[in-house]
Amino acid sequence: GRLFHGEPIRRPASGTVVSSAPGSERSTVRSSTHGGAAAGVLDGLRVVEMGSYTTAPLAARNLGMLGAYVVKAEPPGGELSRASPPYQDGQSYLCTMSNTDKRAFAVDLRTADGRKRFSELLSHADVFVENMKPGALARFGFSRERIEALNPRLIYCSVSGYGAGSPLADLPAMDTTIQGAAGLMAMTADAGRPCKVGVSVADLLGGQFGLAAILAGLAYRDRTGCGRYIDLSMQELTAWVTQFHWNPATPPAGTGRTVRCADGFVLIIDADPAEAAPVDRPSISADDVVTATRAQTIATLAARGIRCAPVQSVGEVATNGLTAARGLIVTTHTRNGQPWPALACPIRMAPGMPAIRWALGAVDSDRDEVVRDWTLADGGSPP
Repeated sequence: GRLFHGEPIRRPASGTVVSSAPGSERSTVRSSTHGGAAAGVLDGLRVVEMGSYTTAPLAARNLGMLGAYVVKAEPPGGELSRASPPYQDGQSYLCTMSNTDKRAFAVDLRTADGRKRFSELLSHADVFVENMKPGALARFGFSRERIEALNPRLIYCSVSGYGAGSPLADLPAMDTTIQGAAGLMAMTADAGRPCKVGVSVADLLGGQFGLAAILAGLAYRDRTGCGRYIDLSMQELTAWVTQFHWNPATPPAGTGRTVRCADGFVLIIDADPAEAAPVDRPSISADDVVTATRAQTIATLAARGIRCAPVQSVGEVATNGLTAARGLIVTTHTRNGQPWPALACPIRMAPGMPAIRWALGAVDSDRDEVVRDWTLADGGSPP
């Protein structure tokens, strides 16, 4: 079934002037070449993100790496992940690495001034992405209908646990609860006890599918001139990745087995029954303990036409030659020159290779720049 839920935003009423039409003055925004990076493929696209932790921040972070001008709208105390240890000079590593290439802009929706500032941001934006609990923004006067009225050309992406239109929309959700509700934990049981997958895969799926849905929405707007509302459910996205296990009578083939080596494990992929079996099968069983290293075992198996790979720790992957050669981990800086590690964009393209330009600064540290670049009304004092 479909994973992308949403509807076209209504066309403006007759006689309404939409200032974000192609070619209008509002469709151009000041480009950034911070750190010497060339303009990206989404240069000039304006994005407002209001989110915490992973899903919406990840989607917006990828848009930023592709060149979009991303404004992170967060409460005066900062989004929730800013409090997550460990820290460097009082700022969270988790938050900083999850929010590269964004401008920090504080918005207090509890105040009239904060609501005014948020309305201005939305009316100037091309994309709005959030992972608030369904109904949370409406309590501050920003229902879906109000947001559509502010900007009929807006691509509005909402990521929530069970979907905005779901009977379970009001339930609190986080990655672990979604992994359980989507069936994923049952697939990773240890001695019959369900276990969480080692990474927050439900959160990551929400962010990555959010990116795909937003890009599709922008393509739709290019054709029709109208915005799009997108409703993503983390539970649906996570259940979707379990699809090959839905029929227990036909389990997937070629899942592999591990063999212990002198310095760890090697994964061996058994031949699919539909494939021709190798003439020379390895005389290695999953219970064997071999004295050869992983590299030696892989060389032996590969020479026999057996598909295999080393089972590496996360630390090994982060420091191995392939990761370095592909430039997946880089060092970037905040606007004031403070160094931070960052994850490069895994989307490779030419020209216009996505690039990390800067690390997130302190809460509201980019207000003046956003007010200037987006031609907002007088920025006023920070909330």
